[in-house]
Amino acid sequence: MKKIYATFLILSPLSVFAAPADFKGLVNLALDNINVALFALLILAWFVVFAKIAGYIGAGVGGDEKKMSAFKQTALFGVLGIAALLVYWGAAKIICLSLLGPGNCN
Repeated sequence: MKKIYATFLILSPLSVFAAPADFKGLVNLALDNINVALFALLILAWFVVFAKIAGYIGAGVGGDEKKMSAFKQTALFGVLGIAALLVYWGAAKIICLSLLGPGNCN
């Protein structure tokens, strides 16, 4: 816990220098950070889901029912997670377009 507080104290001046001057800049900065985080999570989710699908196929070749059910459940939740991430990414884009207009959203 002390490491978290120390990191926050060290990085807190960066947030002051990155502060936008108006509301439009604040929304743009927040949505840019959200889009980067969602994109990183989406890439990570793709790798996990494809690894689990490959594991499911490998377990199917061996005939291990217990491993197959575990991989199947994880792959199912991974696909649902990817769908949820895409929905959140679309919602962030809609919010950006409605607040900032079409020329300001990346």
